[in-house]
Amino acid sequence: MTSSCQTFSALRSNYEELQQLERQMLVLRMRQADGNESKAAGLLGVTRDSLNRRLQTFKLKGCGREPDSTT
Repeated sequence: MTSSCQTFSALRSNYEELQQLERQMLVLRMRQADGNESKAAGLLGVTRDSLNRRLQTFKLKGCGREPDSTT
């Protein structure tokens, strides 16, 4: 394997790790905010629009809300 391939491989691994961490942080903050996106955005220090984009990217819309036990 060439050094450029090794570098690319390491970068890809780091990128995937970073995405995994970001996803975990989004889930954690959404749970802490009981699914309230404005509150979660505040906890993360980002705008609600920015949070919405990230939630859509990771397919996490609705994350953090407890299932409705009445249905």
